[in-house]
Amino acid sequence: MKKIRVDMAGTDAEKALSGIGDRLRFSRGQKTLDDVANFMGCNKVSVSRYEACRQIPDAAYLLKYAEFVKRSASWLLTGEEPDETALSLKESSYISLTKITASILEKTLQQKKLRLNYKSAGKVFSMLFKHAIILTHEGATTIGDDGEIYADIEIQLEDFLDDLISVVSEDIFL
Repeated sequence: MKKIRVDMAGTDAEKALSGIGDRLRFSRGQKTLDDVANFMGCNKVSVSRYEACRQIPDAAYLLKYAEFVKRSASWLLTGEEPDETALSLKESSYISLTKITASILEKTLQQKKLRLNYKSAGKVFSMLFKHAIILTHEGATTIGDDGEIYADIEIQLEDFLDDLISVVSEDIFL
C-alpha cells in the first residue's frame, strides 16, 4: 500500500500535532518504553519515535494509548480536554421542558389554590414532564436551534394537568 505524505507546514494541524510527542511522554509518567510497547503490541523503538515526534501515531494507536494512560485521545491529539459540561441540543431542550413543566405546575396550583403534599409533588411533576416529552417526540411541539421550545406545549400541558387534577384522589393535596 502506498503511503501518502501530507505537507502540514504552517497549518493549525502542524501546531496541534507538534505536541503529541510531549503529551505521549508526559502521560506515560513512570512507565517505561518497554511497558508501553508491551501494552501496545509494538516495539519500543516505535514508541520512542512517537514520543520524539519523528513519527505520528495512527488513530488506533492513540485510542489504545489513551486507554493505557487513562487520558482522552482528544487530549493526546490537541492538548485540550473535551468540554464535558457543554450541553447537547437534546439536553438543552430537556432543561427547557423542565422549566416549562415546573412553571405550569406552579401556576396551575396557585390558580386553583391547591398545594401538593410532599410525597405526591414529585410524582405529579414526573407525570407532567413525561407528558411534555411525549408531546415533543410526537411533534406536537418543536425545539429551536437554541434549545428553546416553541408551539402550544404550555396549553397542552395545562390541559393535561387539569385532567390529572380532576381524576386524582384528594389525599395528594394539603
